[in-house]
Amino acid sequence: TDAVMNDVLTGKNEIKPAKAVHYPFEQFPCLHPQSKFNDSPSVDLSYGGTMRGGKREKKMVKYYFDYPADISVEMFGKITKDDFKKKSIDGITTFPEFTGPVNYGDMHRKMNDALAHVVIGDVLYEEINDMAQRCYESIWSMNVVFIDADLDAVRRIYKNDPVLTEFLYVTSKEEVIDRIRLLKADPELRKSIIADQLKAIGFDAKKYCTGLVDLVKANS
Repeated sequence: TDAVMNDVLTGKNEIKPAKAVHYPFEQFPCLHPQSKFNDSPSVDLSYGGTMRGGKREKKMVKYYFDYPADISVEMFGKITKDDFKKKSIDGITTFPEFTGPVNYGDMHRKMNDALAHVVIGDVLYEEINDMAQRCYESIWSMNVVFIDADLDAVRRIYKNDPVLTEFLYVTSKEEVIDRIRLLKADPELRKSIIADQLKAIGFDAKKYCTGLVDLVKANS
């Protein structure tokens, strides 16, 4: 919150509030119905969204491009190969399959058809420790959810499970490849990790909603 106040809200036309208080709005997808475990997803690694003005282009290429033939990768949403700068994909030999936009109401169904997701964020997210909502959408969609280590320096998502934290925070595509291969070879391991993810975040809808109300009251 200090970084938002002092580094983000700096434009001359910005309205700077008296203070900034954090609430994890990125968890709201957990208020949606939870997906069922998919025994046979059609794609190994999936990313959905938009180019966001190129803010995530470097990380998209790092974690979703140039995979070996035994790992299928998809990018859906308003993203095409032509959206990437030539210099960003210079030397890339294999590309994800670009499958087009999906209505938001179909997001959980779409993500449930993938084995895994790597959560990435804008550079600003990394600077202010802001987690992307796609993390929780993917957990709720029964994906194995890897997290780019740069995005969450304090490792708060799976904090209740140090084993998950060790396995699911990644720094390279090679780590993702090795771990997806493990998951494909051992379906029971995949099922166990997904169950442990849900336990680790420990989402409670009532506490989440009343927590926001209480926060507003306390700061009114």
